[in-house]
Amino acid sequence: MTSAVTSWVADPDLRPDLAVDRTAELVAREVRALLAGPPASRALAALAEARRGGTELDPRPLYRLLGEHRLLAVSWPRAYGGRELPARCAAAVVGELIAGGVPEVLHTLSVQICGNFLLTAGSDEQRAAVLPGLASGRRTATVLYSEPGVGSDLSALETTAAPTGNGGWRITGRKVYSVGTALADVGLVAARTSVEPTPYRGITLFLVPLNRAGVGTGRLDSLADEDFADVRLDGVEVPASAVIGPVGGAWPLITEALALERTGVDYVAKAERWLGVVPPAPGDERAASEYGRLRTHTAAARALAVRCVDQLDTGRVDAVGAAATKLWCSETARSVAWWCAETVGPAGLWRSGGDNGDADGADNGAGAAPDGGLLEAAYREAPGLTLSAGTSEMMLELVASAGLPLPDTDEPLAGELRAACRAVSSAYDERDPAGACWPELARIGVFGLTVPAARGGLDLGLRAAVICCAELGRGLHDDGLLDTLTAIDALARAGRELPAPDGRWRAALADLRLPDRPVADPHTADAVVAVLDGPALALVSATDVAIRRHRTSTGPVWTVHGPAPAGPVLVDGTAAAEVLAAGRVRRAAWLLGLAAGCLEHACHRARTREQFGRPLIANQEIAFRLARLSVRLAALTALVTEIAGRFDDGIHGGIHGGIDGGAPAPWLAAGALAEAGTLALDVSREAVHLHGAFGMTDGSPVRRHYLVAPRAVAADAAPAALRAEAGVD
Repeated sequence: MTSAVTSWVADPDLRPDLAVDRTAELVAREVRALLAGPPASRALAALAEARRGGTELDPRPLYRLLGEHRLLAVSWPRAYGGRELPARCAAAVVGELIAGGVPEVLHTLSVQICGNFLLTAGSDEQRAAVLPGLASGRRTATVLYSEPGVGSDLSALETTAAPTGNGGWRITGRKVYSVGTALADVGLVAARTSVEPTPYRGITLFLVPLNRAGVGTGRLDSLADEDFADVRLDGVEVPASAVIGPVGGAWPLITEALALERTGVDYVAKAERWLGVVPPAPGDERAASEYGRLRTHTAAARALAVRCVDQLDTGRVDAVGAAATKLWCSETARSVAWWCAETVGPAGLWRSGGDNGDADGADNGAGAAPDGGLLEAAYREAPGLTLSAGTSEMMLELVASAGLPLPDTDEPLAGELRAACRAVSSAYDERDPAGACWPELARIGVFGLTVPAARGGLDLGLRAAVICCAELGRGLHDDGLLDTLTAIDALARAGRELPAPDGRWRAALADLRLPDRPVADPHTADAVVAVLDGPALALVSATDVAIRRHRTSTGPVWTVHGPAPAGPVLVDGTAAAEVLAAGRVRRAAWLLGLAAGCLEHACHRARTREQFGRPLIANQEIAFRLARLSVRLAALTALVTEIAGRFDDGIHGGIHGGIDGGAPAPWLAAGALAEAGTLALDVSREAVHLHGAFGMTDGSPVRRHYLVAPRAVAADAAPAALRAEAGVD
């Protein structure tokens, strides 16, 4: 088989990350084709038989097959057996291994963790001696950190390494809970080489051949398919060349290596595979709603993972960002596994094969599990997802201790646009007339961001628009702005004359499919765009619809009712659906901006408000609640940004969907809006709670967020309905 992708050259006509996506898709197709061939099919059949028999799963024949085509370590230099492709291509390989039913843990340990670690921390001699074997699949590696009394806190490890007198080291200790060790050739071992005043010093990393005298490998039963190993190191002698990095200075390397484990790629691929087994039955709205929520969370996990993976190409992974990614991705995958198990029920989890026998041991074939026991295995694997590579509590600790909320991760140009919008937004508040900031927004081009250049716009796309909308949400500025931007989109798609982009023209979007949807005052709008079944967008007069005014704590609210009016249709069908989906993406960004601004106030309150002689944030429960909200915000922001990019680039399908043209799948926008709205509500409620009784007064900085959030969420369908929409293709 000839390799389809051997190098990567950016297409000058494409955004760099889109060119990488296309290359990664080609690599994925190549792996898929290889796994479908006769040699791989035979190896997969052997794995299936071993799984039914409850014996150790040995994927090494498949690894060697992939290694022959330089597909195991595609991001590594060619000298070490790779193809020098971007890290997203390596992530694509992991995804295809999981989708194809290939046990990927040993590959992740060998290539993604130990191998990538050696690439950054090993000497030239060590890389040349070890990496080619790992890339070819002829050798495998595992990580030996944990001990019987030492889990997340590796500074307390008791394994020791003493000098031998001839420049080498003698390692003594016990390592437990590693996986794939029975099949591994070498282990990355952490041992204490000296006692120092600070426990994080005096630790050294060794690359230890596991066939050395003194290495004993036992087995510890595990819930998951892969058993844990119990490795005893009884005076194992290794040469000086086995030391990775400086003697006694391994702690910074360990933290860096741990960050390499937390890209989330494997969790995302597993969640996607498991969800694919149990789509909701037609007509089951409750199941569709939960499926849509998990589907959206998984898409957000993929967006976060892609950001983390891209950092691998820079040679440095942000440890806090990686912790947030690992937390979101692992907990999402665990939730998916548990939901799938609950959905199919106990009978559906019965494993095919010997576990379905009659009393006399005969296999009656009844109750076979979906996909040959896939979900049953997922259920057993689920608890370990939030333990391996650092527990959820450790990830929360890392996020909380880094300073909350998490900072923006903009590229330079995006950062400039965000700063400009924030400057305008922060200059106005609720005391100013409605829409007072619009002329200032017009001066920085907000009303022409998505308008084609040929129509007089800036043609910067939906990515730019979501940045501006998030900043306007942070300042709680709308007053019909989001409706106006959607109306401008509809006019542009219809080829109609566009209003001057000076911030004076206003529109109201009257969704007659949702009669209780609040809208900007239609009486003051220059145009009313009705949303009709189909969907279709029609230009109507305010006198054509029934308008009702409601008094609320945040001011008057208008709703539009009545039968579909007669008016010129601007767009319908797919074009209308795309316009509405883009509007939902902007609204999701606005709600995330509201959440971000409110979360800043909540974190500030927790840092500055003292109770019993210490700040509120010193209470771990409060710090972890704020950290979770920060991670949710980061994940959903990554998702909305990714969806906007897919709109701009014409990528069809879900976040992981191929390279075909068209708009993103509509369910993505619905799911993102549902989760953004829920987060805005959750953050505002938490913020008022942390402000105590003061949070309920007029002087509270979060009182208005609390009141505005429900109204802003009600501007579209309820979150449960949006989730149900996201649960259906």
